[in-house]
Amino acid sequence: MIAMNLAADTEILEVSLLLEAIFQRFGRDFRHYNRENVREKLRCFMAAHSVSTLSALQEKVLHDARYIEPLLRALENPPPALFEHPERLLKLRETLVPWLRSCPAPRIWIVDAIAAEQIFWLSILLQEENLLHKTQIYVTASDAERLAEARRGRFAANLFALYAENYRRAGGNSSLVDYCVRVEDSFIFNAELHTNITWAEYHLGRDASLNEFEAIICCADLSAFTLQRRHHANQVFRESQPMFGVLALVNENFVAISDIPHYRALYRAYGIYQRC
Repeated sequence: MIAMNLAADTEILEVSLLLEAIFQRFGRDFRHYNRENVREKLRCFMAAHSVSTLSALQEKVLHDARYIEPLLRALENPPPALFEHPERLLKLRETLVPWLRSCPAPRIWIVDAIAAEQIFWLSILLQEENLLHKTQIYVTASDAERLAEARRGRFAANLFALYAENYRRAGGNSSLVDYCVRVEDSFIFNAELHTNITWAEYHLGRDASLNEFEAIICCADLSAFTLQRRHHANQVFRESQPMFGVLALVNENFVAISDIPHYRALYRAYGIYQRC
């Protein structure tokens, strides 16, 4: 029993040291993520790469450049598709549009966006509803490099057919090709979709409220946060919205989250809440 406890304590320590090393060396912060979630991802990664211990993995991450990018991808959620989960986005469209029309100068915060697909679906929706010109969108992420990549507003050309079908199912009333142009092996979103967007580095589990927003769209997987970090995120949401503000948890793991204090569920199955 003592040996088992020591082994468990050693693994906990090794995980902490590895996450600290990743943060100090590469600036990617997983230290506040749910440790059991992180440990399971690390075990899968180690098995796939024939690494026997976490200490050995840390050695490879720090001294072998071939390991860090695959490990970061393993720890993160995969990038989403454009208009992913169209049924959920259709409900969000039905909820957002009347509310935003009632606001003279609405502000929307997209939190923890790591890909263009998490941002420009909203610009398309607002353009179609004649709301883009009066709406300010704030996009934040804790990773400056991923934020810069998202800001480029491009996606692989081989994804276009899937994205076009998602767009149609999510309530699009035009054609996806109207909102982007092909350049070699990529599509780039049109320049007008980039208007009224402010980009900023921001840590949801640590930083304070930025402003007041009529709508907040959270792309983070809150179920992967520690309880303390999740409480901080909930507090930030509450402090950042007026009464009746809309909060959307668009990550597919939102169902692991219990009721959010000071919010009522509009469509619980789709992660759509309202400030009350």
